[in-house]
Amino acid sequence: GEEQRHIIGSRLWLQGPVADFELDGMYQWGNFGPGRISAWAVVVNAGVTRHAWRPAPRIGARVAAMSGDRDPADSTLGTFSPLFADPTYGGSTARLGPSNSVSVVPNLRLQLSPMVSLNAEWGLYWRQSVHDGVYSALGGVMRTGRFSVARFVGSQPALWLDWQINRHATVTFCYTHFFAGRFLKETPPGDDIDFVYLQLRYRF
Repeated sequence: GEEQRHIIGSRLWLQGPVADFELDGMYQWGNFGPGRISAWAVVVNAGVTRHAWRPAPRIGARVAAMSGDRDPADSTLGTFSPLFADPTYGGSTARLGPSNSVSVVPNLRLQLSPMVSLNAEWGLYWRQSVHDGVYSALGGVMRTGRFSVARFVGSQPALWLDWQINRHATVTFCYTHFFAGRFLKETPPGDDIDFVYLQLRYRF
């Protein structure tokens, strides 16, 4: 059906010498075919950096919740649409998108030198509504929610190293592994994924 979607949001942030905090909230409304749209999203990203320690560790976490549809049979569409999504919401594998999702991602950053940083995280992902499916990073339905009532989608540890060679060139190496959760295993294929990449960025 024809879709007309509006979004309103607000951002609150704090950047202190030790702690940083960011809160984003969004609400969507509009029409989809003969029905209406009512969806929401909340994202919290916070951390603490100990600059006096070496290698200046930052310990933090990102917690996000994006609404899913509660009842496929009613006239209200409750699935949050990211519109222009960051494909790395679900980690480097870009397997999961920010619709019908709850995620908790503890993370650690170490500044090994002025030019080299090491980052580690472990993301945990659930469905916000068990009546809705799992969506890809591009917003399409990746798995229907009709054949499983499981909420846990999977977890994903990742480790990446950034080396800023100079003001123009940066090298990034990343390794991540996605552990398929109960929902993916009950709606096969439910295989784990290994992902490795080496990237060179040059900025003029």
